Amino acid sequence: MKFLSSILALSLFASASAVSCPDFTTADDKFDLQAYMGKWYEVEKSSQFASIFERNGYCITAEYTDNNDGTVKVDNAFLKGGPDGDRTDAIATAKQIEGARLGVSFFLPKFDFSYQSYNVVSLEGTKDDGYDAALVYSCDVKFGLIKTESLWVLSRTPTLADSVVDNFYEEAAGMGIDVEGLNMIRNDITGCYSSTLGSTSVFDGSYSDPNHPGCGRTVEVASNGVDAAVYGEDGDEGSPDCANPVQWGPLAASVNGNNIKIDFSPKGGPSDLTAEYDSEDDGILFSDGNLWSKIE
Repeated sequence: MKFLSSILALSLFASASAVSCPDFTTADDKFDLQAYMGKWYEVEKSSQFASIFERNGYCITAEYTDNNDGTVKVDNAFLKGGPDGDRTDAIATAKQIEGARLGVSFFLPKFDFSYQSYNVVSLEGTKDDGYDAALVYSCDVKFGLIKTESLWVLSRTPTLADSVVDNFYEEAAGMGIDVEGLNMIRNDITGCYSSTLGSTSVFDGSYSDPNHPGCGRTVEVASNGVDAAVYGEDGDEGSPDCANPVQWGPLAASVNGNNIKIDFSPKGGPSDLTAEYDSEDDGILFSDGNLWSKIE
């Protein structure tokens, strides 16, 4: 959603389809502007938007802050070229129009014509918890001739279960949004949330798993010390050297002190498996006794 503010510039390219927007609905019943504030991670976005405004952008986020004057500050950020690249920020102004329909202006926010649509069409989670994920759609017609549209999947954590993304797209398609035509692509977050970005979590690092000899596991914790991503590989069953490894991840995770909660549902496991850091053995200890040992 990064560079959501850049939606204004989307008027530079036109859609070849009919010059009208679908009759979509927004998540007015669930949407609360204050609960929506804070940091969001961009999980997926429409490819045309990405190719123009997020080219070579990694680790893309957006942070919303109430200006206490009826507007919201939007800080869209990414790292250029890779997780070790320079940070680029684009600051925009947003305002609530009605319910979950907002407008975002990158230039001249005092003038209504500068605002592009920002519609929260679906939300996962509750406002009391600040929501878990959001589907945002922008569609505008300029001069009755030029149609611009983009779609974003946002999450409070760096990763999001495929089932949530699939449900979002099913909802969008039911509203007449051409999800297939928008050609959604997933962000590559490999290396985005490691200690190089400022985390000092004990969980950061690479591990070995005795249940899968020779197969690696990696935990990357964001600079906020809470959000995390878990990666790994599994080889042939019973193989002592991880033969024919198959990569998996990232899995969404969250850190709370010396505890980590991992969503293994994409691998057919529980969505909230909790483990603790074992300082004596320098590893991650799961409730079944399995210990991932840190590799120095």
